[in-house]
Amino acid sequence: SARYDAKKRREVVAESQFPGWKEESEVTKRYTDGSDFSSLDFFGFRYNKDPVLREQCFSNERYPYPLYDGHFHTILGDHRCVYSDAAMGYTRDIVTSDFDGNTLHLEWSLCDAAKHRKGPKAVIAIIPGLTSTQQSTYIQRFVRHATANGYHVVVLCTRGIGNVPLDSGTMSCGTFTSDVEFLLERHLTKEYINNKFGHADLKLMAVGFSLGASLLCSHLGKVRENTRLHCGVAACAPWDYHSFGSSMSSSFALLTYQPALSGSLLSIVKTKGQGLLERSDNEELNANVSMLLKATKKGIPRGYTVQDVERLIICPNHGHATVMDYYTAASPFQHLHKVEVPLMCFSALDDPIVGTPPSLRRWDFVCEANPNLLYVRSPTGGHLGFMRGPVDELLGRPGYLEERIIKALDVAVRQPTKKPVRRDVPDQLEEYHLSSEHKA
Repeated sequence: SARYDAKKRREVVAESQFPGWKEESEVTKRYTDGSDFSSLDFFGFRYNKDPVLREQCFSNERYPYPLYDGHFHTILGDHRCVYSDAAMGYTRDIVTSDFDGNTLHLEWSLCDAAKHRKGPKAVIAIIPGLTSTQQSTYIQRFVRHATANGYHVVVLCTRGIGNVPLDSGTMSCGTFTSDVEFLLERHLTKEYINNKFGHADLKLMAVGFSLGASLLCSHLGKVRENTRLHCGVAACAPWDYHSFGSSMSSSFALLTYQPALSGSLLSIVKTKGQGLLERSDNEELNANVSMLLKATKKGIPRGYTVQDVERLIICPNHGHATVMDYYTAASPFQHLHKVEVPLMCFSALDDPIVGTPPSLRRWDFVCEANPNLLYVRSPTGGHLGFMRGPVDELLGRPGYLEERIIKALDVAVRQPTKKPVRRDVPDQLEEYHLSSEHKA
């Protein structure tokens, strides 16, 4: 069902060229007229430019590890061992945002110079997901795999999350990209990297996970060519926040994922809410925070959902009338056609948290409009799980997600910086295909 009119579009069929990988990755890529740039080449994928093949997608992509259920991937993946029970050590840089003076943390983990005599390959900036910190399971696993392969890694810890203080009256959310913009564009400059490592030519790449991937896409769509990033990777992003809301409303999610996520959000309100009260002049927000502080005085109450916290805290804090308005504004898919650097978008079909990714028709349109994009879809993996076999998991070997991203970045880091031609999107088509409310 994934073939379209052969007279309207040119097609590139991609297969993974990584040695030992047998799966046929489902990738969508388009050229714009007059551009020889290929995001498939940039990230190391083999491709076929046969003009007869227009739109062929592999609906039965083979996953190289056991085909667990999406819930299995998600739940067990979050609780698997991370080489040791001890917390991973980082070197912390404390910086102050130029947006409103809020304190932010940069958690550094460097590669072993003795094992990489040629020096570090690049700097990878990680943007974690909702309520995640540098000690979250998937962050630790990715950091260990990246540093083992010769990358310096920095985790961008934004306001209010973990032990990062909330010095201002603004909380982080899916529409708040100011912290990401400050850290990526105005703090991690070439001069800063040169002073820290003595390598001014180190390229800066960004990897976002879940909500962090959403913020990365929205940020790149807003700054367009005014970014110093060499490339980016968005993994398991909530491309359409309305789909996320629907997924989190299922009976299973209400019993499993909602208590965990809403509990983490309420914990943030409990620990940072008093400071928010002191710095906010929003009467509706202050009333809601006071109510939640009373509710969490003796512990984290049950019965709240993520949407409840968004309605009570996020919407009044960021000027959204309803949760639906917030979801429409936060959905990153509407910004993808404006991205001006190579960006690999990675999704799993059975992600039980962010929901089903946008249809191939919508991806076809946005990749046709923007040759910087590369869409990779896995048939399984859950939300940031991507489990391997039992023996591999016990031995702490990197999962499919870490392998895929690092192998792609190993090729991308050797590529020169390119700014390909981007086709302008007609307003009527943009409204139809890119709107988060369109369900193709």
